[in-house]
Amino acid sequence: MPTDRLARGLKANLALEMLRSPTQVRKVTAVRREFVVKAVKMGHRPSAVAAFLRCTPSAISKIVARSL
Repeated sequence: MPTDRLARGLKANLALEMLRSPTQVRKVTAVRREFVVKAVKMGHRPSAVAAFLRCTPSAISKIVARSL
């Protein structure tokens, strides 16, 4: 499943641009964390998820490591 389609399928009522923004609002970061974990579990490379979210691959790795 493409990352943009996965992002639209999240339960939270959150605009795609908010998910991809650098904001640190609690609700947005929780949804972003959920998205990252689901995307990586579905087999998307962390670098591809990072490119989609406009952040660094190391940020994605940290989210995944904290979720274990």
